[in-house]
Amino acid sequence: MTAAQPSQADLTRVMDAHPMLCNFGYGKSPWAGWNYAADRAALAGNLDQVRTAYAWLRTLHPAGDRPWPTSYGLKHDGEYAGIGYVTNGAMIAAAYLAGVPVRVHPDDPNPELGVALTPPKTPAPDGSFTAWLAGHADANHPIGGLARDVAGDDCWPTTGTDYRQFADHLAEHFAYEPAWRALREAWEAYSGHPAPSDEEDEESVRGGSVTRRSPATGPLPVLSDAVGSLRTSLVYEHEQQVEQRAIVTAVEQVFLECERARADGDLIKRVSASDKEYHFQNWLQARIEACALNYDEPGRNTYPDFRLVDHPEGYEVKGLEFPGREADYDSNSQVPTGKHNGREVFYVFGRYPKSERGVDEYPVVDLVVCHGSFLNANQEYVHKNKSFRGFGSYGDILVRDRKMYVVPTPFALASGTAGLATLILPANYEIQSDQLVQVGDLDRVEVDEVLVSYEFNMQTNEMVTHREPNPNAGTVHRFRAYRSRGAGDSKKVTLNGPRS
Repeated sequence: MTAAQPSQADLTRVMDAHPMLCNFGYGKSPWAGWNYAADRAALAGNLDQVRTAYAWLRTLHPAGDRPWPTSYGLKHDGEYAGIGYVTNGAMIAAAYLAGVPVRVHPDDPNPELGVALTPPKTPAPDGSFTAWLAGHADANHPIGGLARDVAGDDCWPTTGTDYRQFADHLAEHFAYEPAWRALREAWEAYSGHPAPSDEEDEESVRGGSVTRRSPATGPLPVLSDAVGSLRTSLVYEHEQQVEQRAIVTAVEQVFLECERARADGDLIKRVSASDKEYHFQNWLQARIEACALNYDEPGRNTYPDFRLVDHPEGYEVKGLEFPGREADYDSNSQVPTGKHNGREVFYVFGRYPKSERGVDEYPVVDLVVCHGSFLNANQEYVHKNKSFRGFGSYGDILVRDRKMYVVPTPFALASGTAGLATLILPANYEIQSDQLVQVGDLDRVEVDEVLVSYEFNMQTNEMVTHREPNPNAGTVHRFRAYRSRGAGDSKKVTLNGPRS
């Protein structure tokens, strides 16, 4: 193929070379009623979408040794980039036509495509701060966490030579305070000089020679051997404590502490009369602290709310007034997921009595801690707010598409949760605590079709949705429900029927 747009003959040639390629993807769909021959014919007649995907793919970059995206994920990336809707098969055909490497896997309709949205990072020069940081990526320490984040950050200033370049990068990406602390500590360990504060002039603190130590020469370098020995000792003790606590996993600790606090009458304390969000979050924060688990400070826009430091887990908190709206909750610009930025995500739902004038303390009526995949199994979808200008009589009104997702709660999805504390985990999760008793098997099955796009007519105020066969149709996601021994462990938890 040349840079010219592919022709119908080009598409036919690719389809002849790949007889299992169709609009659905690579292979046959398990969806009931799906017609393979008709879907092949649909792809053959889909040249416009193939051309759209082809033109966009040619703007991307070779993936090299970076992770290859799936065709299904990449087609959604294209939609976010503004190319419009294209089928999975059109994206795959376009990849073949554009000379993009394609990895096909048996029984998987979504091959991996060897492209990336961003150019490859420039290799870090030997002796540079980024190279030094990479040498500590395995450290069980905030610097190790920063190093791992940097490894996955395609925009990181790899060739940077002074602290301000890295600080500016964090500022541009709205990094949270734990990342700033890790950067300061890493820079001071690398350079042997204090990191500049926002008020200080960089040159005044950067003067003098900078002594650098290669990652292979030992633990994190600091200003003196005495301080270095102290830090090494502290890191070792920290790692030993983490190893001992890992005997019982963090989510088990948190759940059991929540059940203890609920049973002992540890009350939710309302911060103010207008507080509708943080009172239950504060209650959970106290439970996490009681477990001696380190966490990054939560904020209004962090997800999940509590991100543990020593465990790859995070907790998203949802407080619900009872009685009241309890069948579902609003998820503003964030679809629930079981994994986010390398962390397992658990949702903590707590119900408490409706507020009354003059009452500032409330009991937790019941509680469910569930893995995010119980609410939604898809981990690939990334929410993005989009906007366009041109609406109104003068064409200067901006329209924002900021989606609000309304998600069923575990109280609506499962029976047997009322008045008790319940833990719901994937069935392959190995429980460590003998205080937990299984009280139910819950199987959620993926639907035949998934919604992939929608249109909104601004004249009729009507919305039209578009669906396509789910590549994972019929997949069963198995979960198990647990309770604390002796705390309602005779009451079974069962899955309710599908919601209409």
